[in-house]
Amino acid sequence: MDPTNIIASLLITYWFFYMAVIVFMFICMWRIFTKMGRQGWEGIIPIYNMVVLLQTLKKPMIWLLWLLLPLAVMPFYLAGAIAMATSGSAAAMGGFGLVALLFFAAAIVSLVFAIKLYNTLSVSFGYSVWFTLGLILLGVVFWGILAFDNNQFTAPGQLAPAEAAPETPKAPEIPEAPKAVETPQPRAAADVSEISRGDGEA
Repeated sequence: MDPTNIIASLLITYWFFYMAVIVFMFICMWRIFTKMGRQGWEGIIPIYNMVVLLQTLKKPMIWLLWLLLPLAVMPFYLAGAIAMATSGSAAAMGGFGLVALLFFAAAIVSLVFAIKLYNTLSVSFGYSVWFTLGLILLGVVFWGILAFDNNQFTAPGQLAPAEAAPETPKAPEIPEAPKAVETPQPRAAADVSEISRGDGEA
């Protein structure tokens, strides 16, 4: 078989697989944002979905800067790479090395804040820190679980329905003590008392 045809087949297969993953992630984000009480379309718009996620999870908007920091450094990284490839001078190589170091640092900062944000999202759906690790390492699988599992979103600072304070039980009603039954005085004793009183007056 012609190697060119093999490479073309592999590229086409990879392209279809990549597009299927993209579509699946769009569906997952749509469902997740719907569970959070937002509009589904807000989850599939790049950058804007991060703004909405920060608002919903009650995180400061400055986090958006740290999350997008690698994108801010990327143009300088590409310019340094082009300069090094075209000139090959020591200055160009040194400049590219510095920009590459900055890009690596920006990526680390972005990863740290992404982990914190994803962990808040996991906890809000009732999962643990291990689920956060799955969101980062096996995103397609764990974002799918987050979207299609029978879970419930609880905003940070609010109690989940299962953890809400139970209603205070009513105190048991104490039965009233039975009233004392009045014992009627014998009539004979009353007559004797009246007779004695009459004799005394006489």
